[in-house]
Amino acid sequence: DQEKAANLLNPLIKNKDPLIIAISLTASEIGRVWPLEYFVQLSHLILKNPRCHIVLIGGADSLKWGKIFIHNIKERCLNLINKTSLRETQEVLRSCDLFIGGDSGPLHLASSVDIPLIEISYYPKNANNPLHPNNPIRFAPLSSKATILQPDNFRYPCEKECSFDFSHCINQIKVKDVFSA
Repeated sequence: DQEKAANLLNPLIKNKDPLIIAISLTASEIGRVWPLEYFVQLSHLILKNPRCHIVLIGGADSLKWGKIFIHNIKERCLNLINKTSLRETQEVLRSCDLFIGGDSGPLHLASSVDIPLIEISYYPKNANNPLHPNNPIRFAPLSSKATILQPDNFRYPCEKECSFDFSHCINQIKVKDVFSA
């Protein structure tokens, strides 16, 4: 697993002192997914630093998003979506300097290798249900290096949870917020 991860990252590692940022574009529920265009805008900002490289991770459910992302980010991006096992993904993450993504399996894998991470959560700060399955207070990544970004409030007409089957409440988290985190 370590050897395969090293071989996959070899094109990035050969560069002088790279900063490798892992991004996971999707989650199991579409309402928890930050808009793809926001990820593209964020990546353009990240890649202004010539040392930065992006690695996309995720499963088969992320393939379509990964293709669109790669179409928009043509340089210093390695698409490993659906190309690694769980253990190989964990080893890839171990070589990364930062993880960015929503509440998903890859987020918790990144937490397990103790790299800095940014969780983009759809669950608002003012929501008062500590037992809600998407509340970061309950299910936050187990890492002292985690930064959790949440909208301040539910977006109308949502009240107790985001009730849309598309990105809605999570859209309140802006690219500049993630970039400055």
